[in-house]
Amino acid sequence: MRYFSQQKLDQLLAAHTAWLQEPVGEAMSLRNCDLRGMDLRGRSLMRMQLENVVLAGCDLRDCNFFGATLRKVDLQAADLRKACFASSFCEQIDARDSNWQQADLISAIIKLSDFSQANLAYADLNKTSVETSILDQARISYTHAVRFSLSRSSARNAQFDHAMLDFAAIYACDLRGVNLNAASLRKLKSFENLAVAGLQAKDIVVENGRFAGWFDASPEADGSQRHDADWMRATLLES
Repeated sequence: MRYFSQQKLDQLLAAHTAWLQEPVGEAMSLRNCDLRGMDLRGRSLMRMQLENVVLAGCDLRDCNFFGATLRKVDLQAADLRKACFASSFCEQIDARDSNWQQADLISAIIKLSDFSQANLAYADLNKTSVETSILDQARISYTHAVRFSLSRSSARNAQFDHAMLDFAAIYACDLRGVNLNAASLRKLKSFENLAVAGLQAKDIVVENGRFAGWFDASPEADGSQRHDADWMRATLLES
């Protein structure tokens, strides 16, 4: 694992800024380095490649990661408020307990990552894709998540209240204990094969949408209380 002085990091970021203005060759990459304690607030890491980088606890407010590729990056407890991750690719990210309030994740792709207890309230998740990841106890309240995709993931006890999930696709996920109160679920592209025991859905807006597959209401998600799509639709409408 490499360590940088603030001066060396500043030089690298300045060189990257110059490359962005006149991109010749490949984008700069940061690999196998520990950047904890570095001043990165408001910096541009646009289109950069980061692999096996430690940013745990860092102040990354207003940072620009647009189009960046992040693999095996440690963002535990990092402050990412108002950061831009639009069109980024994130794989094997550890974002537990991190703060993403008002962050821009439009069209970001997130795979094999852990966002347990992360705060994404008011974030922009339009066209964001989350696959095979963990969002247990995450706060995703008041998000704009039109055409949001969540697949093969766990979001147990996550807060999606007041989220705009119109045209979203949610399938093959564990939604036990999820709070969808006052969320908008207009014209869902997919809502299927879900564990839904303890799902809260008061005052939601449901309009058309595709409900299919099975919905498991058993507390242990063991398949003992499986229902069909008509049951799920009726349950949401009754709420």
